[in-house]
Amino acid sequence: MRLWASIRLRLWQLAHWRAYLPEMRYRFWRIRIGLALRRGRRRGRKPVLLYLAVWGHAPFLLPIVRELRRRAPDLDLYLAVDQPGDHPEAAPLGIARWRWRPLRDYLPIRGFRLFVTPANNIRHHPPWPRRVCVFHSQPAKGVNFQDEYLRRFDVLFLLGPLYRCAYEAYAKHYPETAARLRTFDVGYPKLDGLVRGDYRREDILGGLGLAPARSTVIFAPSFGKGAALDVYGEAVFQALAELADEGFNVIVKLHPVAYDPTVRQVHFAGKDWPGILQGYVRRTRLRDAGNVDLTPFLAASDVMVTDVSSAALDFMLLDRPVVYLDCPEFLAQVGKPGPYHTFLDNPAGDLRAADVGRSAGVVVPDPEAMKQAVRKSLENPGELSEARRRIRDQLLYHPGHAAGKAAQVLLDLLEEEEG
Repeated sequence: MRLWASIRLRLWQLAHWRAYLPEMRYRFWRIRIGLALRRGRRRGRKPVLLYLAVWGHAPFLLPIVRELRRRAPDLDLYLAVDQPGDHPEAAPLGIARWRWRPLRDYLPIRGFRLFVTPANNIRHHPPWPRRVCVFHSQPAKGVNFQDEYLRRFDVLFLLGPLYRCAYEAYAKHYPETAARLRTFDVGYPKLDGLVRGDYRREDILGGLGLAPARSTVIFAPSFGKGAALDVYGEAVFQALAELADEGFNVIVKLHPVAYDPTVRQVHFAGKDWPGILQGYVRRTRLRDAGNVDLTPFLAASDVMVTDVSSAALDFMLLDRPVVYLDCPEFLAQVGKPGPYHTFLDNPAGDLRAADVGRSAGVVVPDPEAMKQAVRKSLENPGELSEARRRIRDQLLYHPGHAAGKAAQVLLDLLEEEEG
């Protein structure tokens, strides 16, 4: 009877082989990865796993990867990425396509010496001996130091004095976790090119069909309940289109999570903002930057419009004005139990949590007021320059050279592990 039952099961599996195809492919991939890791070890290559929660995080790793390849060409790089599909930012990483798999697929594989990611809120606990978080934004909303996630790392790369200040506040509240975390004052590799002045305005605007001689406005919103698109909706796009009709260059750069259908179910109630934006691009003068690195568009812009995005702090490195669409509902969430719960006592009034530079910008109540604030900021761009400078001085370690610092620390960690 058992033999007959086994035969029937095998026959049923053969008849329904398509249902088992994903599992079969995964098994073959596991074998291929295992062989690659063994082959690399025989050749003295050190395996490193990079992780991207969304493709939009790629620019935070790319400068580090370039430096690693320059300093240690023997590294064996693999990529865990949870967002499906390809992305323009993937090719420069130089990692073979067959090495891209979701993080959950990599978890059973124990051969990696180093795990590096800009995502500070990973859901899984990495099993590898050195787990490094390089972060992907300034500490703008109180979510960068959440203990339940930081316990999954043992090394943190801090971006600047502001980050160090926020980390020390965290460490006072969670001394047990902080006692085993190692921190390095590395800087912000993604912004090296911005502070060095590597980007040419003519090339960036020309690529969008815009005239470099015209004043340029960039809209870079955040995401979540109470953020600009949730509160003001398409009225923001309409107001921006009206500015474009006045002769300004206007660029819209949506947050990377807006391009992930799964994530936007959570943060945008499933609303397809990239699709909605394309409708405005077709019938107005708006330009869509796309799901690529924001940094070059910052370099090409004269004024930023945002809500609670930490990109405002990046833009202040250029000493250029920022206009904030007010988001009181979002700011009211910060510090309360929920997705923006933080350890800070007064997060809504604290630069480390939710201020995101508002004290050095112009806060407006609606899209109509935003238009007037943009015009005024372009007429007098130096009005809040001193306030921006005070913030700017707190943002970066090793400005222009952070990628080299990050690469060297990672290589030192690999040497420690080998020793």
